[in-house]
Amino acid sequence: MLIRDKKINNSEYDVFISYSHEDKRWVRGVLQPMIESWQLKYAIDHQDFIPGMSLIGTVHELITKSKHVVFVCTKNFIDSEWCQGEVNKACSQDPGSIKQKAIPVVLEESGVPELLEDTIWCNLFPERHKEIEWQKLCKALNGEWSAASERILAAQNDLSMFLGDMNDNSVETTILVRSHSISEIEGVSNVLSAESAKGLSRIYSFLTEVGKTKKIKLVLSDGGGHLSDHFEENTPKNMIILGGTSQGNRVLNRVSKSLIRYKQNSETPKYCYEINGELFVPNQDRMTFVVYKSRTQVKNTVLFLFSPWPYANGLAAMFFAENFWKFVNQEREKEFLNIYEVENEDSEPVLIYPQQ
Repeated sequence: MLIRDKKINNSEYDVFISYSHEDKRWVRGVLQPMIESWQLKYAIDHQDFIPGMSLIGTVHELITKSKHVVFVCTKNFIDSEWCQGEVNKACSQDPGSIKQKAIPVVLEESGVPELLEDTIWCNLFPERHKEIEWQKLCKALNGEWSAASERILAAQNDLSMFLGDMNDNSVETTILVRSHSISEIEGVSNVLSAESAKGLSRIYSFLTEVGKTKKIKLVLSDGGGHLSDHFEENTPKNMIILGGTSQGNRVLNRVSKSLIRYKQNSETPKYCYEINGELFVPNQDRMTFVVYKSRTQVKNTVLFLFSPWPYANGLAAMFFAENFWKFVNQEREKEFLNIYEVENEDSEPVLIYPQQ
């Protein structure tokens, strides 16, 4: 049972969570559920700040009534004057860190305030799923490690095994998208179809869900191979490829070691694939799309979402974004290739390769 006080009263909180709102997805999606799993009373802004009350007064009161204050240390945290004020308030109540009032949870080494540099960290940089660090934080807060704690950590570990460091905000991820060249509008050289734009939007939503909010590079590639930005296809990098492009196809061929390629010429049926050198011909009356992910490697994980049907590129992106936890749970660090068949835009995709 979850134990927590929603009102500011005379009872103490075990911990107050201080963070930059730029990091709220990780805080609310990982840290807060973990603290809940430890059966602790905690205070956090979006649940405990009462409308009409003084903001600074509320923060200072919660810090005073909390045994500990967890500071989520990132570059965003350092850049926030408000967060720095919370550090000053907590440290002034415990000079010398005798009571363990201020506890830094470090996601980025550059995010530790000067006042906390001499305090022992919970160091989650660069691996945010390190069990020993989470267990030490639990102990510091006098929490109780539980089966729920293990499940939360296992989910984060699975996500890391699946994506590598694609969701690391200190490492760049490139999104390469099939676009169309245009000359009718002055100053505009690349445009996206409505379907590709919808798919790209879901890719960005997916990245945000897994904590990737920075160092995302978007490159558009039209049918003639022209690029909207510099792109080095032979350099290993974290990539998401949406749609068929000459550069993306070469990356796929290199990374997958020729596992798959889209095959289209006068001697083959339209819309077919070559898999391990053999022709795979899906139902020609229905749309298909490919979801491919390379074996997870640091700074070199490639996700490929493609369909020879223009409409289905967006479907591929939306399907992956809506089902990525299923892929995470099933595939983890493995390379995998799935081909799905879609009867129409409103129908549920059906896996046709590999056969179930």
